[in-house]
Amino acid sequence: MPFTAEVNWGLEDFVVAALLLAMAGGGMELASRMAARPVWRMMAGAAVVVVIALIWADAAVGIR
Repeated sequence: MPFTAEVNWGLEDFVVAALLLAMAGGGMELASRMAARPVWRMMAGAAVVVVIALIWADAAVGIR
């Protein structure tokens, strides 16, 4: 926000970003604990990244 006046985040935006980061971390932790094989861990981690990226993109610009 200090670089441009076009970015105008409020408290709710920071809360949503924090929740999104917490969900990503929790999803990665869950994926690493639940998957038995390393390949499954990588696929589950990639799925978590894709889901978080889609939620982030939809929240940012509304891709639907």
